[in-house]
Amino acid sequence: MCSKTLIVGDLHIGKGISIGKPSNDGSLNSRISDQVRILNWIIGTSLHRGVDRIIITGDVFQELKPDNQLVVIFLDWLNSCVNNGIEVHIIAGNHDLKRIGNRYSSVLDIIDISDVHIYNKIYTLHTSGASFTLVPFRDRRSLNADSLSEAMETIERCLPYELGDIPSGNEKVLVGHLAMEKSMYTDEIDDVSNEIMVPLSLLTGYQYVWMGHVHKPQIMSKVPYVAHIGSMDTSDFGETDQQKIVVLFDPSSSSKFEEIIIPTRPLKRIRLEIPKDQDPTKYLINYINTMDFRNSLVKLEISILDPDAPELDRSQIQALLASLGAYHISGFSESRHIAVIPEEKRHIDNSAIEPKVAVKLWAGLQDIPDDEKEDVITVCNEIIEEIQLNKKN
Repeated sequence: MCSKTLIVGDLHIGKGISIGKPSNDGSLNSRISDQVRILNWIIGTSLHRGVDRIIITGDVFQELKPDNQLVVIFLDWLNSCVNNGIEVHIIAGNHDLKRIGNRYSSVLDIIDISDVHIYNKIYTLHTSGASFTLVPFRDRRSLNADSLSEAMETIERCLPYELGDIPSGNEKVLVGHLAMEKSMYTDEIDDVSNEIMVPLSLLTGYQYVWMGHVHKPQIMSKVPYVAHIGSMDTSDFGETDQQKIVVLFDPSSSSKFEEIIIPTRPLKRIRLEIPKDQDPTKYLINYINTMDFRNSLVKLEISILDPDAPELDRSQIQALLASLGAYHISGFSESRHIAVIPEEKRHIDNSAIEPKVAVKLWAGLQDIPDDEKEDVITVCNEIIEEIQLNKKN
């Protein structure tokens, strides 16, 4: 009988705490609590679906040196998996690895639990009905390569050996922590000059590929099936349009795999321009009443076009959101448009305005970097003072 595997994207435990409900009375920040809730959901889903093992694509913690409390939480979770008969296989991601010379160290090195396995090198895991080639994070520097093409060749040389050892009849699956060419990534890629962007041609021979590292779930190819699985949780308001998933791989099923939606906490971002001649508070209230905020983290970014309009009644807005079931307001910003002087009226008449004020106004209209603007104003004012002194003399 074929065994079942649950593939889980980057965990990033500890990420996004700045948008969560702050901890109090010894409780966890709500974002940590949300991540623990998802981890427990993963165990429950695994037991319900008869999963034999979990493969994690990497980046277990957000920080290279995580808080001790987060480490304890994860170790407890691993023990729960093992106690329920579930193996755990963790592929090392870039957030997991610290490179010193040719050696790697990681907080994951402390894990010493039976049936929990950490992969810092390419390895193929053979199971009943499927073989999984596990590929940890590498970049140009970590492979001591002079160029990205040389680094790519190093990885490319390894894969045929892994494929060659896969038993006949087993599904060929690759799970790793590398970015793929043409993938849509945001802030996951720290150093493009060293990042290995894997072309689909490198993956020839595998029938199914799921990569971590890039947080946005996206399909790169349907035949063979190649995708970024995405991260485990919605970590910031730039990901509000993303539906997070885990993948259940069952070689005995006709479809081979199934995507299961993760019950992440909703993040709602309100970006709204309030037109002129509108009461800002009433306009925003009407807009809010059209949306579902149950159990959501909410961020408001409001722009008021009328410079003379009254300020928003924040307490009224916050009370409304709470009544609609919002869990926490993570941010509330209000900006106001300032009337711009038309181009034809920007001529500065030296006889009608004090020279130093004119310089400040002029500098504000020029395309001068902020860190240089003050120096320009200072020099201009020194010239004005010298001219005024000469006139007196």
